[in-house]
Amino acid sequence: MISILIFLISFILGNFLGIISAYKLNKSYDIIFSILISFLGAIPILILAILALTNAEIFGYPSQFIETNRSLGFISLLVPILISSFPTIAIFFSKARKKTSEILQSNYYLFAKTYGLNKKQLLNKIILKNLFISELNLFFLVYILLFTITILIETIFSIPGQSLFISFAFKKGEIDIIMFYFSFNFVLLTLILFFNNFLIKKLNPELQKNSYLILKNKKFKFKEVQHG
Repeated sequence: MISILIFLISFILGNFLGIISAYKLNKSYDIIFSILISFLGAIPILILAILALTNAEIFGYPSQFIETNRSLGFISLLVPILISSFPTIAIFFSKARKKTSEILQSNYYLFAKTYGLNKKQLLNKIILKNLFISELNLFFLVYILLFTITILIETIFSIPGQSLFISFAFKKGEIDIIMFYFSFNFVLLTLILFFNNFLIKKLNPELQKNSYLILKNKKFKFKEVQHG
């Protein structure tokens, strides 16, 4: 659950800030946010978590997860989620900034602009679509990153999740549970890769056409070898 929340916050906020930075490329906004996000993304999660724990009493937020109270439980989750989001926000921000700036300078975008599309249509039909396609390959990397981050954060802030599950399995020597856990994650990663490739080809007709031509060419060569 915490991994999904971190991913959603990172995906939305990182892309939002990255697109704005691309529109304001090399201006004060772009420079400030690029430095700030890169700096926060480069700080190790462990150091941020220790700083959050030591300053919890000063700022008045819970240092550990509270399950008995809903409002306090939400606040106790908010700080760990924000801390965990910094590296993935930096990834999406960097990708969105670079890709959007490339699109804004492309002939395809200029043609669409002269064709009469307004700013909202250009954003939805040109920028967001192409940006989403380019970021599909990042989902696998982000999943691996979040997998390690959430285990660390759940352990430090006593959040019930996969860290408790893994620690229980190792303490009790439950080999079957450990094997099931890692096998499940392996299958999930395989499905994510398959789904990513399917979406990339579905959303990018040019790539789908190229794949078809390559496959057709291979079949033609195979027939030539058989007849030869």
